[in-house]
Amino acid sequence: YCGDIEPIVQPGAQIGSMILLNVSGDATTSAKVEEFSIAKKLYSYNPADFTTRVLNTGTVHVKPKGSIVVTNAFGKEVGNLTVNETKGNVLPDQIRKFENEWSYGKRFGWYTARVSLTYGAADTLNDSLVFFIIPWKETAGVILILLVLIYMLRHMQWKKENK
Repeated sequence: YCGDIEPIVQPGAQIGSMILLNVSGDATTSAKVEEFSIAKKLYSYNPADFTTRVLNTGTVHVKPKGSIVVTNAFGKEVGNLTVNETKGNVLPDQIRKFENEWSYGKRFGWYTARVSLTYGAADTLNDSLVFFIIPWKETAGVILILLVLIYMLRHMQWKKENK
């Protein structure tokens, strides 16, 4: 006779941990930069936000690490950011996104950012992009001053010619 017995149901939580191992056999270590981008191509104010997405095209996990080097129009290095500071892995057939933020202070001009990553034994990934920094308030002030100077010079030249 089981008519009066109720099943006991209790909620519970479990915690698991992933362990990554390399075992002998056919293994392919391969990855590529799926995306290296910046939030905007034209910046006026800090910070500049970089996104690097790495696709693991191999059969074993990879741990890309490296840097983003920012150079000005003359090739001088003005910024250096570490990619994958937390030492995260990218699993096979997966994409992992790494985000970096660069506070550039008061700068003006054209800049190139180059990402260079290493993974596996000595494999490398590289990509680059170009962006601009134009602080519009300061630039507008300079343009206004130039326009006033041009107006004054032309006005003085016109008065001189009409005398």
